[in-house]
Amino acid sequence: MSIGARVKEVQDRVARAEQSSGRKAGSVRLVAVCKKISADLVREAYHEGLRDFAENYVQEALLKMAALNDLDIHWHMIGHLQTNKVKSISNRFSLIQSVDSEKLLEEIEKRSEKTQEILVEVNLGDEDTKSGLSAHELKALLQKVQLQKRVVARGLMFMPPMDLSVIEQAQYFERARELRERMLREISAPHNLDDLSMGTSHDFEVAIQEGATIVRLGTAIFGPRS
Repeated sequence: MSIGARVKEVQDRVARAEQSSGRKAGSVRLVAVCKKISADLVREAYHEGLRDFAENYVQEALLKMAALNDLDIHWHMIGHLQTNKVKSISNRFSLIQSVDSEKLLEEIEKRSEKTQEILVEVNLGDEDTKSGLSAHELKALLQKVQLQKRVVARGLMFMPPMDLSVIEQAQYFERARELRERMLREISAPHNLDDLSMGTSHDFEVAIQEGATIVRLGTAIFGPRS
């Protein structure tokens, strides 16, 4: 299947999920995950109408940015970000989705020359193999964000386990949404936390049903990685 056909299929599925859950058409942002995907294929997906692309690794992202600097791409960082890499990406990403520590937050603030929007990554299942802070650490970090001048929190990011049933997926995403809603009640902040980034290729329709505003799709758009 061509990238064009995959993009069309994904867009149709997103639209149906929005409609079936009573969401406004176009309320879910589709982010194409291009880890280990060539710049040429990213360019092809761009010409099919996609504008948001996500990378997991800084060096790969910088190479692709250079190769595609003629395109108006909104870049997202979704992988674990080390503090020593922040300087090289300062204000290069529209959204850093994987902020998971006070140290990283402070480094982004220090290196940013203008407003940098972020999502705070939460490891809701406390999985050892995944990055992200635990749910009980979230409030303290969000309160810390309020003290920054250039970093603005726009929401939360979640990466659910891969082996959940559809019912378990829904329960996980419901917990994520409820956590965001609790933070909105408990924290007086200038940050709206509107975004919930929490759907991937194998579960994005369930995520949309439960309130996702951003879905991060790789395989569904580019096919299986070699």
